[in-house]
Amino acid sequence: MSTEQKQKNTKRTPYICEVIYKPVEGETKGLADVRNITVVQNDSDTYKVKVYNVESSLDLFPLIPDSVTCNPGEQMPTGDMWTPWCDNQQKLEEGHYIRITLSKRSEDDHVYQLFQSGRNVYKTVNMDYSLCSHIQGDYNIKRGEYKLIITGSSVEDVKFTFDRY
Repeated sequence: MSTEQKQKNTKRTPYICEVIYKPVEGETKGLADVRNITVVQNDSDTYKVKVYNVESSLDLFPLIPDSVTCNPGEQMPTGDMWTPWCDNQQKLEEGHYIRITLSKRSEDDHVYQLFQSGRNVYKTVNMDYSLCSHIQGDYNIKRGEYKLIITGSSVEDVKFTFDRY
């Protein structure tokens, strides 16, 4: 095939002349809000809390994954900890969650996984998506930054709450 024939048979790359951004209405047509945890508040009088964003450790950046440790009664900034999306067991196993570890001297650690799916934020245990349950909070009101508040003196009464501020 000659050069002239190749030029005739080769498709030209089209130029993009216009990009239009239109607002998306409703969650089913686009992405829902991503919740940003900016502060962790440990209102437990018993447990030391470590909050670690497992999803951020999967990426090259940040070099140091998002992690915060709070003693009982402490409040610590996170430097922005985005709540990962996790819609099924496979995504959970791939690391799309925040790990919350409650530690106390006389007990084994209690580990929870926190993530969002659709309009809600969930927690689960034992890396089992089927055990997920809603956490408390006002995270459905508007977009924004949230304080993750941990309360409770025993494993049975531990609660996680998203508080918009």
